[in-house]
Amino acid sequence: MIVLFDNDFKINKFEALKIKAKGFLEEQLKKQHGVATNSLDNYRGFKSNTASLNELPYYILGSHQYKYLHSINVSKNCVRLAEIEGNTSVQVMELVGLLHDVSYFGCEYKKHGTKSGNITAEFLSKESDLREDDIAKISRIVSSHYPEDDTLECYCCKENISLEEVLLVEADFLEKVNLKSGIQVLLECGNRKFDLQTSLKQFEARIIEKSNEYIACSNRKGYCSCTDSFFQLVEEQLECTKKFIDDLRMYL
Repeated sequence: MIVLFDNDFKINKFEALKIKAKGFLEEQLKKQHGVATNSLDNYRGFKSNTASLNELPYYILGSHQYKYLHSINVSKNCVRLAEIEGNTSVQVMELVGLLHDVSYFGCEYKKHGTKSGNITAEFLSKESDLREDDIAKISRIVSSHYPEDDTLECYCCKENISLEEVLLVEADFLEKVNLKSGIQVLLECGNRKFDLQTSLKQFEARIIEKSNEYIACSNRKGYCSCTDSFFQLVEEQLECTKKFIDDLRMYL
Protein backbone atom coordinates (compact mmCIF):
# COMPACT_ATOMS: atom_id res chain seq x y z
CA MET A 1 0.00 0.00 0.00
CA ILE A 2 1.14 3.51 -0.71
CA VAL A 3 0.96 6.26 1.92
CA LEU A 4 -0.35 9.67 0.86
CA PHE A 5 0.58 11.58 4.02
CA ASP A 6 3.48 11.06 6.41
CA ASN A 7 2.67 10.69 10.09
CA ASP A 8 4.27 14.07 10.82
CA PHE A 9 2.04 15.90 8.31
CA LYS A 10 0.22 18.71 10.11
CA ILE A 11 -2.64 20.94 9.01
CA ASN A 12 -2.26 24.61 9.93
CA LYS A 13 -4.79 25.76 12.56
CA PHE A 14 -6.29 22.29 12.58
CA GLU A 15 -8.55 22.69 15.62
CA ALA A 16 -10.21 25.75 14.10
CA LEU A 17 -10.58 23.93 10.76
CA LYS A 18 -12.13 20.93 12.51
CA ILE A 19 -14.76 23.14 14.15
CA LYS A 20 -15.56 24.67 10.77
CA ALA A 21 -15.75 21.20 9.21
CA LYS A 22 -18.26 20.00 11.82
CA GLY A 23 -20.41 23.07 11.28
CA PHE A 24 -20.18 22.71 7.51
CA LEU A 25 -21.08 19.02 7.71
CA GLU A 26 -24.19 19.65 9.79
CA GLU A 27 -25.25 22.57 7.61
CA GLN A 28 -24.88 20.54 4.40
CA LEU A 29 -26.71 17.49 5.75
CA LYS A 30 -29.55 19.58 7.11
CA LYS A 31 -29.97 21.48 3.84
CA GLN A 32 -29.78 18.35 1.68
CA HIS A 33 -32.15 16.45 3.97
CA GLY A 34 -34.68 19.25 3.77
CA VAL A 35 -34.67 19.14 -0.02
CA ALA A 36 -34.84 15.33 -0.09
CA THR A 37 -37.88 15.16 2.19
CA ASN A 38 -39.86 18.35 1.53
CA SER A 39 -42.27 16.67 -0.88
CA LEU A 40 -43.62 13.19 -1.52
CA ASP A 41 -41.98 13.03 -4.95
CA ASN A 42 -38.60 14.05 -3.54
CA TYR A 43 -38.98 11.52 -0.73
CA ARG A 44 -39.78 8.72 -3.17
CA GLY A 45 -36.83 9.65 -5.33
CA PHE A 46 -34.51 9.82 -2.36
CA LYS A 47 -35.69 6.51 -0.98
CA SER A 48 -35.33 4.69 -4.31
CA ASN A 49 -31.76 5.95 -4.67
CA THR A 50 -30.70 5.17 -1.10
CA ALA A 51 -29.71 1.56 -0.70
CA SER A 52 -28.93 1.99 2.98
CA LEU A 53 -32.56 2.55 3.97
CA ASN A 54 -33.00 -1.19 4.36
CA GLU A 55 -29.39 -1.97 5.24
CA LEU A 56 -29.24 0.28 8.28
CA PRO A 57 -31.91 -0.70 10.83
CA TYR A 58 -31.21 2.41 12.93
CA TYR A 59 -31.53 4.78 9.97
CA ILE A 60 -33.64 7.83 10.93
CA LEU A 61 -35.07 9.47 7.81
CA GLY A 62 -36.76 12.12 9.94
CA SER A 63 -33.48 13.61 11.08
CA HIS A 64 -30.23 14.62 9.40
CA GLN A 65 -28.59 14.08 12.80
CA TYR A 66 -28.20 10.37 12.03
CA LYS A 67 -25.50 11.00 9.44
CA TYR A 68 -23.90 13.74 11.51
CA LEU A 69 -23.46 11.42 14.50
CA HIS A 70 -22.33 8.61 12.22
CA SER A 71 -19.64 10.87 10.75
CA ILE A 72 -18.42 11.93 14.20
CA ASN A 73 -18.06 8.29 15.19
CA VAL A 74 -16.31 7.33 11.95
CA SER A 75 -13.88 10.19 12.54
CA LYS A 76 -13.08 8.81 16.00
CA ASN A 77 -12.47 5.37 14.47
CA CYS A 78 -10.17 6.97 11.88
CA VAL A 79 -8.10 8.55 14.63
CA ARG A 80 -7.81 5.29 16.54
CA LEU A 81 -6.78 3.29 13.49
CA ALA A 82 -4.27 5.94 12.38
CA GLU A 83 -2.72 6.06 15.84
CA ILE A 84 -2.36 2.28 15.92
CA GLU A 85 -0.85 2.18 12.42
CA GLY A 86 1.48 5.06 13.25
CA ASN A 87 2.58 5.89 9.71
CA THR A 88 0.01 8.37 8.40
CA SER A 89 -1.39 11.74 9.46
CA VAL A 90 -3.89 11.47 12.31
CA GLN A 91 -5.21 14.94 11.46
CA VAL A 92 -5.94 14.03 7.85
CA MET A 93 -7.73 10.86 8.92
CA GLU A 94 -9.82 12.74 11.49
CA LEU A 95 -10.84 15.24 8.79
CA VAL A 96 -11.77 12.67 6.13
CA GLY A 97 -13.80 10.77 8.70
CA LEU A 98 -15.81 13.90 9.42
CA LEU A 99 -16.52 14.74 5.77
CA HIS A 100 -16.77 11.33 4.12
CA ASP A 101 -20.60 11.47 3.91
CA VAL A 102 -21.04 15.23 3.51
CA SER A 103 -23.11 14.77 0.32
CA TYR A 104 -25.14 11.83 1.59
CA PHE A 105 -28.64 13.31 1.26
CA GLY A 106 -27.83 15.32 -1.86
CA CYS A 107 -27.23 12.70 -4.53
CA GLU A 108 -27.80 9.09 -5.55
CA TYR A 109 -26.45 6.76 -2.90
CA LYS A 110 -23.90 5.10 -5.19
CA LYS A 111 -22.47 8.49 -6.09
CA HIS A 112 -22.12 9.91 -2.59
CA GLY A 113 -18.45 8.95 -2.31
CA THR A 114 -17.42 10.91 -5.38
CA LYS A 115 -19.72 13.81 -4.56
CA SER A 116 -18.45 14.01 -0.98
CA GLY A 117 -14.88 14.11 -2.26
CA ASN A 118 -15.72 17.04 -4.52
CA ILE A 119 -17.50 18.96 -1.76
CA THR A 120 -14.59 18.31 0.60
CA ALA A 121 -12.15 19.74 -1.93
CA GLU A 122 -14.30 22.86 -2.32
CA PHE A 123 -14.51 23.30 1.44
CA LEU A 124 -10.77 22.93 1.98
CA SER A 125 -9.93 25.28 -0.90
CA LYS A 126 -12.02 27.94 0.79
CA GLU A 127 -11.32 27.32 4.48
CA SER A 128 -7.72 26.07 4.65
CA ASP A 129 -4.28 27.00 3.36
CA LEU A 130 -3.53 23.45 2.22
CA ARG A 131 -1.73 23.07 -1.10
CA GLU A 132 -3.79 22.02 -4.09
CA ASP A 133 -2.05 18.67 -4.37
CA ASP A 134 -2.76 17.88 -0.71
CA ILE A 135 -6.41 18.87 -1.15
CA ALA A 136 -6.58 16.56 -4.17
CA LYS A 137 -5.21 13.67 -2.10
CA ILE A 138 -7.72 14.29 0.70
CA SER A 139 -10.50 14.43 -1.88
CA ARG A 140 -9.28 11.12 -3.29
CA ILE A 141 -9.47 9.47 0.14
CA VAL A 142 -13.04 10.68 0.70
CA SER A 143 -14.20 9.84 -2.83
CA SER A 144 -12.95 6.27 -2.79
CA HIS A 145 -14.64 5.25 0.48
CA TYR A 146 -17.66 4.28 -1.63
CA PRO A 147 -16.64 3.53 -5.24
CA GLU A 148 -19.61 3.68 -7.61
CA ASP A 149 -18.95 0.31 -9.26
CA ASP A 150 -16.68 -1.66 -6.95
CA THR A 151 -17.65 -4.24 -4.37
CA LEU A 152 -15.93 -4.18 -0.98
CA GLU A 153 -13.86 -7.20 -2.01
CA CYS A 154 -12.69 -5.67 -5.30
CA TYR A 155 -12.05 -2.35 -3.61
CA CYS A 156 -9.81 -3.81 -0.93
CA CYS A 157 -7.69 -5.57 -3.54
CA LYS A 158 -7.39 -2.84 -6.17
CA GLU A 159 -3.95 -1.70 -7.25
CA ASN A 160 -2.30 1.45 -5.89
CA ILE A 161 -4.71 1.79 -3.02
CA SER A 162 -3.45 4.05 -0.25
CA LEU A 163 -3.30 3.31 3.45
CA GLU A 164 -5.54 6.30 4.12
CA GLU A 165 -8.25 5.00 1.78
CA VAL A 166 -8.18 1.62 3.50
CA LEU A 167 -8.34 3.16 6.97
CA LEU A 168 -11.42 5.23 6.08
CA VAL A 169 -13.25 2.18 4.74
CA GLU A 170 -12.29 0.26 7.87
CA ALA A 171 -13.43 3.07 10.17
CA ASP A 172 -16.76 3.25 8.34
CA PHE A 173 -17.21 -0.52 8.59
CA LEU A 174 -16.49 -0.51 12.32
CA GLU A 175 -19.14 2.12 12.89
CA LYS A 176 -21.76 0.20 10.91
CA VAL A 177 -21.42 -2.87 13.11
CA ASN A 178 -21.32 -0.93 16.38
CA LEU A 179 -24.47 -1.72 18.34
CA LYS A 180 -23.79 0.78 21.12
CA SER A 181 -23.37 3.51 18.55
CA GLY A 182 -26.64 2.52 16.88
CA ILE A 183 -28.57 2.75 20.16
CA GLN A 184 -26.91 6.11 20.85
CA VAL A 185 -28.01 7.40 17.45
CA LEU A 186 -31.59 6.27 18.02
CA LEU A 187 -31.75 8.07 21.34
CA GLU A 188 -29.93 11.24 20.34
CA CYS A 189 -32.07 11.62 17.24
CA GLY A 190 -35.08 11.72 19.56
CA ASN A 191 -36.44 8.25 18.82
CA ARG A 192 -37.14 7.07 22.36
CA LYS A 193 -40.05 4.80 21.44
CA PHE A 194 -38.20 2.24 19.35
CA ASP A 195 -38.79 -1.46 20.01
CA LEU A 196 -35.60 -2.70 21.66
CA GLN A 197 -36.38 -6.36 20.96
CA THR A 198 -36.86 -5.66 17.26
CA SER A 199 -33.80 -3.44 17.15
CA LEU A 200 -31.62 -6.14 18.68
CA LYS A 201 -32.77 -8.66 16.09
CA GLN A 202 -32.03 -6.21 13.30
CA PHE A 203 -28.63 -5.37 14.69
CA GLU A 204 -27.75 -9.01 15.15
CA ALA A 205 -28.70 -9.77 11.54
CA ARG A 206 -26.61 -6.86 10.32
CA ILE A 207 -23.62 -7.80 12.46
CA ILE A 208 -23.74 -11.38 11.17
CA GLU A 209 -23.98 -10.18 7.57
CA LYS A 210 -21.14 -7.70 7.87
CA SER A 211 -19.02 -10.09 9.91
CA ASN A 212 -19.30 -12.64 7.12
CA GLU A 213 -17.88 -10.03 4.77
CA TYR A 214 -15.06 -9.51 7.24
CA ILE A 215 -14.40 -13.25 7.53
CA ALA A 216 -14.28 -13.62 3.75
CA CYS A 217 -11.81 -10.76 3.65
CA SER A 218 -9.79 -12.27 6.49
CA ASN A 219 -9.49 -15.60 4.67
CA ARG A 220 -7.77 -13.76 1.86
CA LYS A 221 -5.59 -11.78 4.22
CA GLY A 222 -2.39 -12.74 2.45
CA TYR A 223 -3.08 -10.33 -0.38
CA CYS A 224 -6.05 -8.27 0.77
CA SER A 225 -5.49 -4.59 1.55
CA CYS A 226 -6.69 -4.52 5.13
CA THR A 227 -4.62 -3.49 8.11
CA ASP A 228 -3.76 -5.79 10.99
CA SER A 229 -5.23 -3.24 13.41
CA PHE A 230 -8.57 -3.49 11.60
CA PHE A 231 -8.82 -7.24 12.12
CA GLN A 232 -7.91 -6.72 15.75
CA LEU A 233 -10.54 -4.01 16.29
CA VAL A 234 -13.27 -5.94 14.46
CA GLU A 235 -12.71 -8.95 16.68
CA GLU A 236 -12.74 -6.76 19.79
CA GLN A 237 -15.89 -4.97 18.67
CA LEU A 238 -17.73 -8.17 17.86
CA GLU A 239 -16.93 -9.52 21.32
CA CYS A 240 -18.08 -6.27 22.95
CA THR A 241 -21.27 -6.31 20.88
CA LYS A 242 -22.08 -9.88 21.86
CA LYS A 243 -21.61 -9.01 25.53
CA PHE A 244 -23.71 -5.86 25.17
CA ILE A 245 -26.58 -7.85 23.59
CA ASP A 246 -26.41 -10.47 26.34
CA ASP A 247 -26.43 -7.77 29.02
CA LEU A 248 -29.43 -6.02 27.45
CA ARG A 249 -31.40 -9.25 27.19
CA MET A 250 -31.15 -9.70 30.96
CA TYR A 251 -33.40 -6.66 31.33
CA LEU A 252 -35.94 -7.46 28.58
